[in-house]
Amino acid sequence: MTLGKRLVGKIIMITGAAQGMGRQASIEFAQQGAIVYASDLQPIILESLGTEIIDAPGKIYSQVLDVTDYRSVKNYVEDLNSIDVLFNCAGFVHQGTIFECEPKDWQDSFRINVDSMFYTISAILPKMLERKKRFDHQHGLNLWFN
Repeated sequence: MTLGKRLVGKIIMITGAAQGMGRQASIEFAQQGAIVYASDLQPIILESLGTEIIDAPGKIYSQVLDVTDYRSVKNYVEDLNSIDVLFNCAGFVHQGTIFECEPKDWQDSFRINVDSMFYTISAILPKMLERKKRFDHQHGLNLWFN
C-alpha cells in the first residue's frame, strides 16, 4: 500500500504495535516516511520493529505503554511534541465461547478494547485541536464472536 508522499513527516501514534495489524502499520507508515511512535506491553517484540525498517525514510520509536492505565497514557502523550494520526490497535479477544468467558475476561476486553481508546483520544485530542488539526482515528476493532 502506497500513499505517495502523504505520510512523509507525519507523526503517528500506534498502540498494540508489537504484532499483527499494529506492527504491520508501524512498518508500512515508516517505510512511507512517517515518524511512528509504536507502543505495546511486549518490549522484546516491540524493540525488534527497528530492525525491519533500516533503509526506510521514516523512523519508529518504540516504548512500552499500558494503554489501560490513564495516567501512563497521559504522560506518554505529554512527552510527544504533536500527533497527526492515532491508530489504536491494542486489543484483546477472548478465546472460546461466551459460556467459557469469565467476568475478568469480559472486563479485560472492555479495558483494552474500549477504555484504552477513550484514554488515548482524550489525551491526544486537545493537542490536535490546539494545532487546528483534523482528528483522524483508526481502531483495529476486535470482534468477540466465535
